[in-house]
Amino acid sequence: MERYYCKPIKRYVCFVYRYIEDSLMVLMVAHTTGEVLRYITIPFPSGRMDCAFINNKDYPWLHNWLIEKDIASPTNHHLIRDGFSYEEFKFIKEN
Repeated sequence: MERYYCKPIKRYVCFVYRYIEDSLMVLMVAHTTGEVLRYITIPFPSGRMDCAFINNKDYPWLHNWLIEKDIASPTNHHLIRDGFSYEEFKFIKEN
């Protein structure tokens, strides 16, 4: 499992990918302990394989960090919910 240094939270992290009711949910976990730190996606199906809407409302740094670490890339699709625009990303899952 690949690890990444996440400067905004000052920890090494890795990811767990799960499909829950047709929604890709991406969990950020602590690399050393396996502790679930946060879900970085919101529970809303995008309808695209390996894609999910990221929680850029609670984690504004997430957009740039995912691109910088080559974890995911933006699809340029958005979900407007509760007056906020959540961005869709395609995740590059590990083999």
